[in-house]
Amino acid sequence: WRSFDNTYRNPNNLQLGRTNDNYFSITGIQLEVGKNATDFEYRSYGEELALCQRYYYFHAATSAKPVCNAAAYDATRAFGIVHFPVPMRQTPTVAATSGPSNFRFFSNGSSHAFSALTLQEASPNCITIETSNTLSVVSGHSGWIRTDAGSVAFNAEL
Repeated sequence: WRSFDNTYRNPNNLQLGRTNDNYFSITGIQLEVGKNATDFEYRSYGEELALCQRYYYFHAATSAKPVCNAAAYDATRAFGIVHFPVPMRQTPTVAATSGPSNFRFFSNGSSHAFSALTLQEASPNCITIETSNTLSVVSGHSGWIRTDAGSVAFNAEL
């Protein structure tokens, strides 16, 4: 170790992390592996979105957004399948907010509030979700699940 020396410091430092309004922007950069540069790669918005959705897919949020069609398995649970827009990188986990009446199951002219969605079965192409075990429905009736105050996302991050 050596003692502190001011000789080579920058007195007009940008201080990027000091306050919220200090920022530094870079665009149009492509990192390359190896010694030879290639032409700059341009991707469409749709292609970039599809590549991102392999890792994270935000499906529905806030009030009255459809989650999926579903069927009542028994008197207290319903199951539904969510198909992803693109195959995910690996089998995802479900990230659904939980709380009183965050979701609703509509079936046979009735609306049934419940608090949480959980993962039942999954693959990179689709996921089967289960309602919390608090419904009071007729087994075998079909319907659909929507958000009331909750959100549903799927995560296949590294």
